[in-house]
Amino acid sequence: MLSELIVKHYDKLNKNDLYLCQFISTHKKECSSLTIEELAAKSHISRSSILRFAQKLSLRGYSELKVYLKLDVEQERPSSLDVLTEVCDDYHRAIEDFKSRNCDKICRMLYEAGRIFVYATGSMQASVGRELQRKFLYAKKCIYTSEGTGEFKQIIDIACKEDVIIMISLSGDSEEALACARQIKMRGIPLIALTKMKVNGLARISDESLYAGTSVVASSVQDNYETSMLFFMLTEILLVKYMLYKEEREKEAGEKEN
Repeated sequence: MLSELIVKHYDKLNKNDLYLCQFISTHKKECSSLTIEELAAKSHISRSSILRFAQKLSLRGYSELKVYLKLDVEQERPSSLDVLTEVCDDYHRAIEDFKSRNCDKICRMLYEAGRIFVYATGSMQASVGRELQRKFLYAKKCIYTSEGTGEFKQIIDIACKEDVIIMISLSGDSEEALACARQIKMRGIPLIALTKMKVNGLARISDESLYAGTSVVASSVQDNYETSMLFFMLTEILLVKYMLYKEEREKEAGEKEN
Protein backbone atom coordinates (compact mmCIF):
# COMPACT_ATOMS: atom_id res chain seq x y z
CA MET A 1 0.00 0.00 0.00
CA LEU A 2 1.07 3.59 -0.64
CA SER A 3 0.73 4.48 3.06
CA GLU A 4 3.28 1.78 3.94
CA LEU A 5 5.77 3.25 1.45
CA ILE A 6 5.24 6.72 2.93
CA VAL A 7 5.87 5.41 6.45
CA LYS A 8 8.99 3.56 5.30
CA HIS A 9 10.53 6.60 3.56
CA TYR A 10 9.06 9.28 5.83
CA ASP A 11 12.44 10.76 6.83
CA LYS A 12 13.20 11.64 3.19
CA LEU A 13 10.07 13.77 2.76
CA ASN A 14 10.02 17.57 2.94
CA LYS A 15 7.09 19.94 3.58
CA ASN A 16 5.96 19.88 -0.05
CA ASP A 17 6.02 16.07 -0.03
CA LEU A 18 3.96 15.93 3.17
CA TYR A 19 1.43 18.36 1.70
CA LEU A 20 1.19 16.16 -1.39
CA CYS A 21 0.69 13.09 0.85
CA GLN A 22 -2.22 14.83 2.54
CA PHE A 23 -3.73 15.98 -0.76
CA ILE A 24 -3.51 12.51 -2.31
CA SER A 25 -4.90 10.86 0.82
CA THR A 26 -7.89 13.23 0.84
CA HIS A 27 -8.58 12.85 -2.92
CA LYS A 28 -7.29 9.30 -3.46
CA LYS A 29 -9.98 8.12 -5.88
CA GLU A 30 -9.76 11.27 -8.01
CA CYS A 31 -5.93 11.30 -8.05
CA SER A 32 -5.77 7.68 -9.20
CA SER A 33 -7.13 8.74 -12.61
CA LEU A 34 -5.29 12.06 -13.06
CA THR A 35 -2.33 12.67 -15.34
CA ILE A 36 0.75 14.14 -13.68
CA GLU A 37 -0.07 17.53 -15.24
CA GLU A 38 -3.61 17.42 -13.85
CA LEU A 39 -2.37 16.45 -10.39
CA ALA A 40 0.19 19.27 -10.49
CA ALA A 41 -2.53 21.78 -11.38
CA LYS A 42 -4.98 20.57 -8.72
CA SER A 43 -2.44 20.21 -5.90
CA HIS A 44 -0.40 23.32 -6.84
CA ILE A 45 2.75 21.17 -6.71
CA SER A 46 5.09 21.23 -9.70
CA ARG A 47 5.40 18.26 -12.04
CA SER A 48 9.10 17.82 -11.14
CA SER A 49 8.27 17.85 -7.40
CA ILE A 50 5.69 15.08 -7.93
CA LEU A 51 8.29 13.01 -9.79
CA ARG A 52 10.84 13.54 -7.03
CA PHE A 53 8.20 12.52 -4.47
CA ALA A 54 7.61 9.24 -6.33
CA GLN A 55 11.36 8.58 -6.50
CA LYS A 56 11.75 9.21 -2.75
CA LEU A 57 9.24 6.40 -2.24
CA SER A 58 11.54 4.13 -4.30
CA LEU A 59 9.12 4.19 -7.25
CA ARG A 60 10.30 4.46 -10.86
CA GLY A 61 7.98 7.33 -11.70
CA TYR A 62 4.47 8.72 -11.70
CA SER A 63 2.96 5.75 -13.53
CA GLU A 64 4.04 3.41 -10.73
CA LEU A 65 2.69 5.87 -8.15
CA LYS A 66 -0.69 5.68 -9.92
CA VAL A 67 -0.60 1.88 -9.74
CA TYR A 68 -0.26 2.08 -5.95
CA LEU A 69 -3.06 4.63 -5.79
CA LYS A 70 -5.38 2.43 -7.84
CA LEU A 71 -4.57 -0.57 -5.65
CA ASP A 72 -5.39 1.46 -2.54
CA VAL A 73 -8.71 2.55 -4.04
CA GLU A 74 -9.56 -1.05 -4.96
CA GLN A 75 -8.74 -2.27 -1.45
CA GLU A 76 -10.98 0.37 0.11
CA ARG A 77 -13.91 -0.51 -2.16
CA PRO A 78 -16.33 -3.15 -0.81
CA SER A 79 -16.10 -6.24 -2.99
CA SER A 80 -17.44 -9.77 -3.25
CA LEU A 81 -13.98 -11.31 -2.88
CA ASP A 82 -13.23 -13.73 -0.09
CA VAL A 83 -12.78 -11.28 2.79
CA LEU A 84 -11.38 -13.93 5.13
CA THR A 85 -8.63 -14.78 2.63
CA GLU A 86 -7.70 -11.10 2.28
CA VAL A 87 -7.46 -10.63 6.04
CA CYS A 88 -5.36 -13.79 6.48
CA ASP A 89 -3.05 -12.70 3.64
CA ASP A 90 -2.57 -9.38 5.43
CA TYR A 91 -1.58 -11.30 8.58
CA HIS A 92 0.98 -13.39 6.71
CA ARG A 93 2.58 -10.29 5.13
CA ALA A 94 2.67 -8.46 8.45
CA ILE A 95 4.27 -11.39 10.27
CA GLU A 96 7.03 -11.51 7.67
CA ASP A 97 7.57 -7.76 8.10
CA PHE A 98 7.74 -8.11 11.90
CA LYS A 99 10.13 -11.01 11.56
CA SER A 100 12.57 -9.16 9.30
CA ARG A 101 12.49 -5.82 11.12
CA ASN A 102 15.58 -4.94 13.17
CA CYS A 103 14.29 -4.14 16.68
CA ASP A 104 17.69 -3.88 18.40
CA LYS A 105 17.22 -0.18 19.29
CA ILE A 106 13.81 -0.82 20.82
CA CYS A 107 15.08 -3.90 22.66
CA ARG A 108 18.04 -1.92 23.99
CA MET A 109 15.71 0.82 25.25
CA LEU A 110 13.55 -1.75 27.06
CA TYR A 111 16.56 -3.70 28.39
CA GLU A 112 18.24 -0.61 29.85
CA ALA A 113 15.05 1.04 31.14
CA GLY A 114 14.68 1.54 34.86
CA ARG A 115 10.89 1.42 34.48
CA ILE A 116 8.56 0.92 31.50
CA PHE A 117 5.22 2.72 31.38
CA VAL A 118 2.47 2.04 28.83
CA TYR A 119 -0.29 4.49 27.97
CA ALA A 120 -3.22 3.34 25.80
CA THR A 121 -5.65 5.75 24.14
CA GLY A 122 -8.65 3.40 23.85
CA SER A 123 -10.13 0.11 25.03
CA MET A 124 -8.55 -2.06 22.31
CA GLN A 125 -5.21 -0.32 22.83
CA ALA A 126 -5.54 -0.93 26.58
CA SER A 127 -5.97 -4.65 25.90
CA VAL A 128 -2.75 -4.57 23.85
CA GLY A 129 -0.99 -2.80 26.72
CA ARG A 130 -2.13 -5.42 29.24
CA GLU A 131 -0.99 -8.18 26.89
CA LEU A 132 2.42 -6.51 26.58
CA GLN A 133 2.58 -6.28 30.37
CA ARG A 134 1.66 -9.96 30.81
CA LYS A 135 4.09 -11.24 28.19
CA PHE A 136 7.11 -9.28 29.40
CA LEU A 137 6.75 -10.71 32.90
CA TYR A 138 8.05 -13.91 31.29
CA ALA A 139 11.24 -12.00 30.44
CA LYS A 140 11.36 -10.69 34.03
CA LYS A 141 10.58 -7.15 32.88
CA CYS A 142 7.88 -5.28 34.76
CA ILE A 143 5.63 -2.93 32.74
CA TYR A 144 3.24 -0.45 34.35
CA THR A 145 0.03 0.22 32.40
CA SER A 146 -2.06 3.38 32.48
CA GLU A 147 -5.35 4.01 30.70
CA GLY A 148 -6.69 7.30 32.07
CA THR A 149 -5.27 10.62 30.91
CA GLY A 150 -5.16 12.03 34.45
CA GLU A 151 -3.21 9.04 35.75
CA PHE A 152 -0.86 9.15 32.77
CA LYS A 153 -0.07 12.84 33.37
CA GLN A 154 0.99 11.89 36.90
CA ILE A 155 3.26 9.22 35.41
CA ILE A 156 4.85 11.82 33.12
CA ASP A 157 5.58 13.92 36.21
CA ILE A 158 7.39 11.09 38.02
CA ALA A 159 9.09 9.46 35.01
CA CYS A 160 12.75 10.25 34.29
CA LYS A 161 15.31 9.87 31.50
CA GLU A 162 16.19 6.36 32.71
CA ASP A 163 12.60 5.17 32.08
CA VAL A 164 10.79 4.36 28.82
CA ILE A 165 7.21 5.23 27.89
CA ILE A 166 5.25 3.27 25.26
CA MET A 167 2.20 4.99 23.80
CA ILE A 168 -0.35 2.82 21.99
CA SER A 169 -2.67 4.69 19.63
CA LEU A 170 -4.60 3.63 16.53
CA SER A 171 -4.44 6.88 14.57
CA GLY A 172 -1.44 8.44 16.30
CA ASP A 173 -2.99 11.82 15.57
CA SER A 174 -5.34 12.60 18.46
CA GLU A 175 -4.57 15.97 20.03
CA GLU A 176 -4.61 14.50 23.53
CA ALA A 177 -2.02 11.83 22.64
CA LEU A 178 0.19 14.34 20.81
CA ALA A 179 0.05 16.78 23.74
CA CYS A 180 1.20 14.02 26.12
CA ALA A 181 3.94 12.96 23.67
CA ARG A 182 5.28 16.53 23.48
CA GLN A 183 5.42 16.70 27.28
CA ILE A 184 7.33 13.41 27.37
CA LYS A 185 9.89 14.66 24.85
CA MET A 186 10.27 18.01 26.65
CA ARG A 187 11.26 16.06 29.76
CA GLY A 188 13.77 13.98 27.78
CA ILE A 189 12.03 10.67 28.48
CA PRO A 190 12.55 7.97 25.79
CA LEU A 191 9.31 7.33 23.88
CA ILE A 192 8.18 4.38 21.75
CA ALA A 193 5.00 4.66 19.64
CA LEU A 194 2.80 1.74 18.62
CA THR A 195 0.26 2.78 15.98
CA LYS A 196 -1.43 1.40 12.90
CA MET A 197 0.41 1.55 9.58
CA LYS A 198 0.08 5.18 8.52
CA VAL A 199 1.96 8.46 8.61
CA ASN A 200 1.09 10.05 11.95
CA GLY A 201 2.26 12.71 14.38
CA LEU A 202 2.92 10.39 17.31
CA ALA A 203 5.34 8.21 15.32
CA ARG A 204 7.14 11.34 14.14
CA ILE A 205 7.62 12.66 17.69
CA SER A 206 8.72 9.32 19.16
CA ASP A 207 12.29 8.01 19.39
CA GLU A 208 11.23 4.66 17.94
CA SER A 209 8.02 3.42 16.32
CA LEU A 210 6.26 0.11 15.77
CA TYR A 211 3.44 -0.28 13.26
CA ALA A 212 0.64 -2.82 13.06
CA GLY A 213 -1.52 -2.96 9.95
CA THR A 214 -5.29 -3.13 10.12
CA SER A 215 -7.84 -4.33 7.55
CA VAL A 216 -11.32 -2.93 7.15
CA VAL A 217 -13.98 -5.59 6.59
CA ALA A 218 -16.77 -3.85 4.70
CA SER A 219 -20.39 -4.80 5.27
CA SER A 220 -23.64 -3.67 3.66
CA VAL A 221 -25.79 -4.77 6.63
CA GLN A 222 -23.74 -3.51 9.60
CA ASP A 223 -20.87 -1.19 10.50
CA ASN A 224 -17.50 -1.88 8.91
CA TYR A 225 -15.11 -3.82 11.14
CA GLU A 226 -11.42 -2.93 11.54
CA THR A 227 -9.16 -5.83 12.50
CA SER A 228 -6.73 -5.49 15.42
CA MET A 229 -5.11 -8.93 15.77
CA LEU A 230 -1.78 -7.70 14.37
CA PHE A 231 -1.31 -5.44 17.40
CA PHE A 232 -1.41 -8.53 19.63
CA MET A 233 0.81 -10.53 17.28
CA LEU A 234 3.35 -7.72 17.41
CA THR A 235 3.58 -7.97 21.22
CA GLU A 236 4.38 -11.69 20.90
CA ILE A 237 7.10 -11.20 18.28
CA LEU A 238 8.55 -8.24 20.18
CA LEU A 239 8.83 -10.42 23.30
CA VAL A 240 10.73 -13.11 21.37
CA LYS A 241 13.07 -10.53 19.84
CA TYR A 242 13.61 -9.01 23.29
CA MET A 243 14.46 -12.37 24.87
CA LEU A 244 17.00 -13.09 22.13
CA TYR A 245 18.50 -9.61 22.58
CA LYS A 246 18.64 -10.06 26.37
CA GLU A 247 20.33 -13.44 26.03
CA GLU A 248 22.99 -11.92 23.75
CA ARG A 249 23.64 -8.99 26.10
CA GLU A 250 24.00 -11.27 29.12
CA LYS A 251 26.29 -13.59 27.18
CA GLU A 252 28.53 -10.64 26.23
CA ALA A 253 28.59 -9.46 29.86
CA GLY A 254 29.59 -12.95 31.04
CA GLU A 255 32.44 -13.13 28.51
CA LYS A 256 33.81 -9.76 29.69
CA GLU A 257 33.80 -10.94 33.29
CA ASN A 258 35.78 -14.03 32.32
